[in-house]
Amino acid sequence: MLFESSSSIFERAKYLQSIGENYQLKRVNSTYTLVSDKFGVKKSKNNYLDPSELNFIRKVKSYVKNKADLSAFFVRVDERDIRYVMINENLVSGQINDVIQIDLDEAYWLMAKNKGVISEEIYEEGRKDGGKLTKYGRLVALGSLAKKEYFYSYNKKSLKIESVERSYDTENIWYSICQELAMLMQDAVKIAGNDFIHYWVDGIYLKNNKAIVKKVNDFFISKGFKTKISSHRVEVTPAQILVYDITGDPKPFFRPKHKKRRKINPELMVNPEQRVKEIMKM
Repeated sequence: MLFESSSSIFERAKYLQSIGENYQLKRVNSTYTLVSDKFGVKKSKNNYLDPSELNFIRKVKSYVKNKADLSAFFVRVDERDIRYVMINENLVSGQINDVIQIDLDEAYWLMAKNKGVISEEIYEEGRKDGGKLTKYGRLVALGSLAKKEYFYSYNKKSLKIESVERSYDTENIWYSICQELAMLMQDAVKIAGNDFIHYWVDGIYLKNNKAIVKKVNDFFISKGFKTKISSHRVEVTPAQILVYDITGDPKPFFRPKHKKRRKINPELMVNPEQRVKEIMKM
């Protein structure tokens, strides 16, 4: 099967709507599968994983399901309570020219090992230096433990969600790892105090107060993490924070829209069915 971009899948779906033809749409994270009489089966694939990575990911999932000690994950974590992003609400709009980013290297992978989700052997093989997995592959290996599959159908008049299949037996493992990392970042926020700008998943941005930067970095190192430090310039706006690296290209980080719906990507705050409807209108 030849893979297409997600935008191509959406264009096909919009065309089918315009001619009133039924179709089914399946979404797994950012991968979409469109099934229709006119086009047959069309599938998107946004990131490439070579066969060796896919085999290693299967090895990880097999270990988690059959060998891992999961007794520490009996308390359910509500995904909506995970604070993947936090922005200092006291920041005023404008430029901050001297900003330091402290990024945790392979954070999720290390936490999975420390919590007994993966073995020492798998951890070493999957590390950057191990060569078995890319950064994206590590994220897929762990994130797929909480895989959700959304099934939609279009019946000539409306697009509706038919069902959602969740990985109930393993999803709490991934959410627990994410929650623990988020709590670690919030501890770092307390250390940073007024020099905190924002954090996004496993990277925190601080005003370049050398004493505070050292305290925060030492805190992460004391927890067993390797860190990467880089310099940036930041522009604060009411809707987002723009981070400029040495190339001068901005990277936007959007403010959470709803405190009760904290997600990595702001687009994921929208109900999945509503999000598909919005995309179809683009």
